[in-house]
Amino acid sequence: MIPDESTPRSSWGKKARTRTGCWNCRRRRKKCDERRPTCTNCVQKRESCEWGLKLSFRSENVQTIPSSHPSMQRFAANSRDRIIEIHDVTSEVVRDYWNEACSSSSGQATDYDLGSSIQSRSSRSPTRDSTVPVDSVDSMTLEDTAADFYHTDRIDPRVFSVLNATNFDSPLSRVSSHSYDITQSAAEHLLALGRPNLSREVDMDEGPPQPQRNDDLLSPSMTGMPLLPGSSPAGISDDGIFLPGSAYLQLHTTLRSHIIDTARSTAPSRRCTPEPPSFDQTLKNGAPQTTRQSCDTATIEPRQDITPKLPELTQQEEYELWKNWTDELAQWLDKFDNECHFKTTLPLMARTHPHLRYSILACSARQMERKHSTRTSSGSLALYQEAIHRLMPELETKSTAVVASCVVLCVLEMMSCSPKAWRRHLDGCASLIHSIGMNGFSGGVEQAIFWCFARMDLCGGLISSERTLIPVTSWTPHPNLADASRLFRQAPHFDAYANYAVFLGSQVQNLFASDPSKPDYAERWSELFAFIEDWYTQRPKEMEPILSLNPDDSNYSRPFPIILFSNAPAISGNQLHHTSALLMLQRKPHGAVLRQKPRSVLWHARRICAISIGNTHHGCWTNCVQPLWLAGQVMSHPSEHRAILETYELIERETGWGTEWRRDDLKAFWGELDEG
Repeated sequence: MIPDESTPRSSWGKKARTRTGCWNCRRRRKKCDERRPTCTNCVQKRESCEWGLKLSFRSENVQTIPSSHPSMQRFAANSRDRIIEIHDVTSEVVRDYWNEACSSSSGQATDYDLGSSIQSRSSRSPTRDSTVPVDSVDSMTLEDTAADFYHTDRIDPRVFSVLNATNFDSPLSRVSSHSYDITQSAAEHLLALGRPNLSREVDMDEGPPQPQRNDDLLSPSMTGMPLLPGSSPAGISDDGIFLPGSAYLQLHTTLRSHIIDTARSTAPSRRCTPEPPSFDQTLKNGAPQTTRQSCDTATIEPRQDITPKLPELTQQEEYELWKNWTDELAQWLDKFDNECHFKTTLPLMARTHPHLRYSILACSARQMERKHSTRTSSGSLALYQEAIHRLMPELETKSTAVVASCVVLCVLEMMSCSPKAWRRHLDGCASLIHSIGMNGFSGGVEQAIFWCFARMDLCGGLISSERTLIPVTSWTPHPNLADASRLFRQAPHFDAYANYAVFLGSQVQNLFASDPSKPDYAERWSELFAFIEDWYTQRPKEMEPILSLNPDDSNYSRPFPIILFSNAPAISGNQLHHTSALLMLQRKPHGAVLRQKPRSVLWHARRICAISIGNTHHGCWTNCVQPLWLAGQVMSHPSEHRAILETYELIERETGWGTEWRRDDLKAFWGELDEG
């Protein structure tokens, strides 16, 4: 309450801190005089004064169910501990399945009776029925039923309805890795729906593919697989358009699993001579004769497609997508490549590789959807599905075109998913690139593809504060830092010096991911910081700014200096250098030796902001989101805050690349800006 004005001021006493002020004052953490209906602060700022509701709770209003209620008694009775014995009969079920499947090759039955299959298997073993709970038996038989359809290109709609109703929280599903097959099978059938008229002959002796057991590589499926250790439900659900149960997530999970399987495979990466018949020829002429017994899959009418069918692109639509690729997206990916392989070479490769063509079109469509909010995601989803459908049969070749498609699809996913989930969308492609030995000096289009992925890998590492997915020792032919640095400095073209900045940034991430208590940590820090300093002093002339102006102290609308570069490698290369130096100085260990006094953290942070504001290359903007966030945490003046936030808004508006999450992070770090 406000003291009476007639009361002497000396007798008011010290006011106690309260939380009863208006909402505006409480949000600004200002003292409110609580004048109603409008407090003095709101009158001065000409704002609408809003007050919260004063609520009180009375114990007699509490509504609960007493323990004597019949429903509570029933729950107590059902919660008694029961001894459950679980028998592992996987081998028996699989053996019975293969015997029945092969016996059906005589052609007597073409329609699959799902209900009878479940009933026959559930009653086959009295011992199993008496020792395993009913829900566990149902889960097990449904897994077997899903395996029956694993290699078919058409699927009965009853399978989807039953799989969706399966209880994946049963004890058996938690302890059995076989439940992963259901998830992978359902996602693969989603791809197969795009080709409803296909049928193929399956080698039944090989059996269904074994699920991966590496928790670091495989992510949980959103169709029911339990979360792996270390996974966060919140982190998975907050993943852009890759929401639980969405077609995007099912397609991504299937492709990721197949890429990792291919990367870990010891099979040769090139097909043998003579060339085996193509998939279309096999469907047309029949499967080749083999010594192993095989059986035809049953023909089943598919249900309505879950995802939209691939639209027949008109000439104008395809023209717009290709033009957007050459004018916009290719410049993003070619920013460190003077030969512009993504703009010139990849479109030529796409003529003979349909999976690359659809990957490029899907990525272009997704970028246009992000930039223009009026567009729906159905167009890019259909192209994304078609690209994956055509890519998966070619994964085993591990060709350059296959890797290019995987990287382009990674770019699509980076635009669409939550940035904090980037590593889950990159690890499959990283394992494929690492398995074939592609590095930063492979030459030609492979070198361009590698550095495009390396930049995404570094950005993901900066966000998660983890080491890069591809070991940095594999980035160059020489694992030693000094020898590798010499390769970059001796490169004939200056764009390699920008890649050198990416390489040093990955070295910084790996250094911070190591144990700082080791005795050689300070020595490693000093050696790496010396290379970072040499990068700046020895950079080529093309990497230097063409204009550099100090800020006007009297003009608060331009709080940062003006730094203008003439090319994309110089823009992002210098910004990555300042980012690496800033991180190193912020984590300087005791005992580190410096050759000379370095620039301050604030100097590097201001250069990062100046480069982002003064250079409008869209490809460089997409790489500056994280450096700008790191630099923004050093800034303290409101004019600097406003300039950074305006830059974030401009980047998202002009490119479609998401920046709102970092804007919100900086606002939370700074506190709400006072508009007064």
